[in-house]
This record gives sequence, structure tokens and C-alpha cells, in this order.
Amino acid sequence: MGPASTAPLLVDANVLIDFCDADLTVLTLVARHLRPVRILRPLLSEVSQLDPTECDRHALEVWEPSTDQLLAAAARRRSLSFADRLCLIVARDEAWACATNDKALRQECKVEGVPTRWGLEILIDLVEARQLGRTTAMDVATAIHTNNPFHINQAILARFERRLWAIRSS
Repeated sequence: MGPASTAPLLVDANVLIDFCDADLTVLTLVARHLRPVRILRPLLSEVSQLDPTECDRHALEVWEPSTDQLLAAAARRRSLSFADRLCLIVARDEAWACATNDKALRQECKVEGVPTRWGLEILIDLVEARQLGRTTAMDVATAIHTNNPFHINQAILARFERRLWAIRSS
């Protein structure tokens, strides 16, 4: 699912924390120019940098899962945490895409037919849509790497940089 998609984007806690620590306005740009950005209310407790008021200020929609979705997420599902199961179930049920860097969640999304985006792909989407400059995108990606070097390692950052500079400008 590329930047042309208008399906809402459900952002999981790991991607949300990365952008909160680096530059939350990236998600604001997505919400204002590309597609709705949704955050599950139960996941907000995992993100100390954000509350519903701050979400509203950044055009991020706080979504309340249904009781059925919460109950389904509470059931055991392989290696996924409750929060990841909830993201999967809500994205599947609502026909949304899921932004996550969690490999197990991405695999389950694939099984369930839920489109996914890596956190750094969100920056690519914005550059392709001409809503963010390449230099700014690289600066944000570098900040994410600096804040989270274990999950967004140098190899991932280098791949991102190659992909970023391969975007055609016209």
C-alpha cells in the first residue's frame, strides 16, 4: 500500500513512540495531506509523550475499539502482545492499513490481508506526495535511528536513504 492509498493508517505504539521522540509533525502531515491517522485509545497508555489532547492538536484521531475487538484481542494469538493483537484486529475489521515496525505483527497482518507500512515508509510517502522534503525526511529518519538504534539500525537507515534519494522529482 503506497502513498496513493487513502485508507486510514493505524499507527502502533512502536512507530508512534519513534515519531513522538523524533518529530510528531510528520504524522500531522500524513493526517492533513494523505490519509486519516488513527491511534487506539488503549495504546495511548504505552506512549508517555502523547495524550488525547495532544493527538487532537496534531490531527491524530483517537479510536475506541469495540468490546468485541477488545475481547478478541484478549484471546491468545501466537506471539503477539495484547496491543499488537488489538492493532491487527481493528485494522482488519475496519479495512485500515497498519504502520508498525514489529515483524511478528507485520506477518500476522499479511496473513489477515491487512496492508502495512514500516515507520520510515511514512516519510517516503510524504516525500513522494511532495509534502516533505528529502533533507527533512532524512533528518527525521536519522533522529529515529539515534533514539532507537536497536530497532532502526544503521543498515535500515542506509536502505531508507537509498530509497529516499531514488524518488523521482518532476
